[in-house]
Amino acid sequence: SSSAATTAQQAVQTAEQNLASAKQKQAAAAIQESDSLTQAQQSLAAAQLAYQEKVGPSTADVIAADRAAVANAQVTVAAAQETLDLGSVTSPDDGVVTAVNVRAGALAPSGYAIEMQTSSLQVIAAFTESNVASLEVGQAATATISAIDASVPGTVTEIAPTSSTSSSSSSV
Repeated sequence: SSSAATTAQQAVQTAEQNLASAKQKQAAAAIQESDSLTQAQQSLAAAQLAYQEKVGPSTADVIAADRAAVANAQVTVAAAQETLDLGSVTSPDDGVVTAVNVRAGALAPSGYAIEMQTSSLQVIAAFTESNVASLEVGQAATATISAIDASVPGTVTEIAPTSSTSSSSSSV
């Protein structure tokens, strides 16, 4: 009977140890679940705040910061457009580029950087004062080029109001 009492006593101790271990595991699980609940509550609060920022009215500070960001982006776009515009050459006339006398990284030449051949030419001619009165802007004209023995049709585009007293002529 003494051995039966010892065995029973050992069984009680084992049961008490198992109960204490179960209580510790339950307490640890409760703490873990509490931490999980707290984390989930914080995530919910952050999501609700983010949602309110997206759909709710903005504060003056947010609006000012957004406007500043837009203005900064517009300046960046304008600078990029200016850089792009400076990277291309636009001719005022139709024609064929016959020479490019400038290279990247080099100083621009003192003469013409780009030369082109166009179909439009300008002729400056001198007329006597008595003939100037019969000229009109838009009037058809013919220019004779003696070097190539050719005549070229044209149009009077401007009558310059200058004259020379020594030759009694005006430029057109």
